[in-house]
Amino acid sequence: MRTGTIVIVVILGLVIIGNLAGPPTEKKRPKRFAVITSNTEWSGFFWNRTVAGTGDMAIEMPQRGTACCNVQKETVGGSLTLQ
Repeated sequence: MRTGTIVIVVILGLVIIGNLAGPPTEKKRPKRFAVITSNTEWSGFFWNRTVAGTGDMAIEMPQRGTACCNVQKETVGGSLTLQ
């Protein structure tokens, strides 16, 4: 074998091994949540949907970009926080 042939065989071997390893994995983004803490009834709009509930709840939001939400109490008493 000649030196040039050996180099080509080694390069082809590395390419084949690299392809067997599969495509590079995309790093997953952590999930984002709108977290409601409440002791009363509430309703709101979260990104693309309306949600109503009582008490605490975590609502998944989109992982990228800006996501808007609006929530309000449905009763006079009680407390409601959104994080």
